[in-house]
Amino acid sequence: MDNFEKMKSHWYVLQVMSGQENRAMNLIQIRREQDVRDGIDDGVDDIKIPTDKIEVPQKNKKPVIREKKRYPGYVLIQARLYQEDGQINPDVWDLIKNTQGVIGFVGGEHPVMLSKEDVMEMLRSEEEAEQPKPQIQYNVGET
Repeated sequence: MDNFEKMKSHWYVLQVMSGQENRAMNLIQIRREQDVRDGIDDGVDDIKIPTDKIEVPQKNKKPVIREKKRYPGYVLIQARLYQEDGQINPDVWDLIKNTQGVIGFVGGEHPVMLSKEDVMEMLRSEEEAEQPKPQIQYNVGET
């Protein structure tokens, strides 16, 4: 991959503390907003937590639809992590790595770029997905 290709925005996987996915995402978004107000390009373009909708049965009530994280402990981030010379941009690296709850990139010091196909599958929208799945699956006739 040439340096120009690395400079483009790519999707990466961040490992975060389990149960802290939303908090880590919100903290990165807050830091991005501050940088935008200060006129700084932070290199982060998007951040998402893939979820699925599931039906949770309620005793003597109608089932409730909830969102369940598809990959607990992981967050997807789209960023321009590399500079023109092919080196990791320290400003972007520090913004992400120094966010409370973030453990690091999958791939460690050499973050793994996700393919477009992988990202599309991971981020498929709920409209494209099937109806909510029951949390407990069983077959007719089972007790």
